[in-house]
Amino acid sequence: MIRVLFTGQDHRMRRRETIMHPPSDVEFVTLQSIEKMRKDWELTNVKSETGAAKNIHLFSRLFKYNNRISKEFLKDINLIYSPGYAVFNHFPFVVEIDNVAVLSYYKLGLLKVMKPILKSVLKSKWCRHIICISEASRMGLINYFDDNEIASKSSVVYPYVDRPKITKRVSKTTRFLFISSNFYLKGGKEVAKAFFELKKKHQDIHLTIITKLNEIDPDLRLTMERDKKITLLEANIDKSVLFEKYYSNADVFVLPTYQDSFGLVFLEALAAGLPIISTKMAATPEMIENNKNGFLCESPIPYFTKEFLPNPKWWEVDKALYAKTHEFTQIEKFLKEKMEEFIKNPSLKEHMSKESLRIVNDKFSEQKRLLTLGTILHKSVEGVYVRN
Repeated sequence: MIRVLFTGQDHRMRRRETIMHPPSDVEFVTLQSIEKMRKDWELTNVKSETGAAKNIHLFSRLFKYNNRISKEFLKDINLIYSPGYAVFNHFPFVVEIDNVAVLSYYKLGLLKVMKPILKSVLKSKWCRHIICISEASRMGLINYFDDNEIASKSSVVYPYVDRPKITKRVSKTTRFLFISSNFYLKGGKEVAKAFFELKKKHQDIHLTIITKLNEIDPDLRLTMERDKKITLLEANIDKSVLFEKYYSNADVFVLPTYQDSFGLVFLEALAAGLPIISTKMAATPEMIENNKNGFLCESPIPYFTKEFLPNPKWWEVDKALYAKTHEFTQIEKFLKEKMEEFIKNPSLKEHMSKESLRIVNDKFSEQKRLLTLGTILHKSVEGVYVRN
């Protein structure tokens, strides 16, 4: 059994799932128990600290929990697993990235300044491997550093995806599902508008929106709350309940995201056997094969470049506010057309549902994840540089 310190404090669900489902003969040790971590929805849209308090908290994290780990945490530890932080300790570590900007706390200016340092750290003997959570993530890493050694140290390990047994509820109504704490950033406004247009022609349709309700413009929220064909729910629902009551009671998952590196919610929709309508955004094409298990269109906000690098023109922009205050008519048209295809053609839902299950079972196999991650971690402890 090897003991691996998973650094950082509060973690989003994707990383908690990694911690709770380790490979064979691996024990993940955390800096605080998962039970004490805030709920996933509590970590979304949280206003950051300002002034001196922010700086004190930042330096505390940098030099104790994230980039340089206190020796008190390394007793009886074989390896550090760092979720996005470059580790400056002279101690074996692996680092996981969703996109290259995570190495600088998603600050592009800092990423540029730190590039030589980060490159040196990733090439050092202490960095055993770079775990990329998608092909898009790995391509961004390779394109940014342009270094063969860093490229050879990197490989893709897709995140854990829960596969609960759910009873699919059949209905003559075509049921659409939107789940995101970020209503405007993930295209909620456009989904609602497309649905309003579809209602004019089709009666047997329904839309469930699970989001942070106080983020929605009051007039739009009131309109949706009064609509008997729309169910509006607060985004504070545990995953088990989401699968049991909502994924199982849906036909199509709709989430035209404008900002995502991966999007664990797409994996959940796949595991529930749902066709998906979304945008081409970093890793989404790895989960949604256009015209096979869903439909994709170009995002009006190019958050990443074609080289899978952060787009400096959009990175610091308040994209949620931009989406809220601008009309994306091309997205509304795309959503309306593709949602209507499912309404008119029930067999399309069945076909694409089977394709979603095929993709999640083949590409996102839990057995494959455990084998790949286990090999990386064990060889890293042994001092072997795992080459891709």
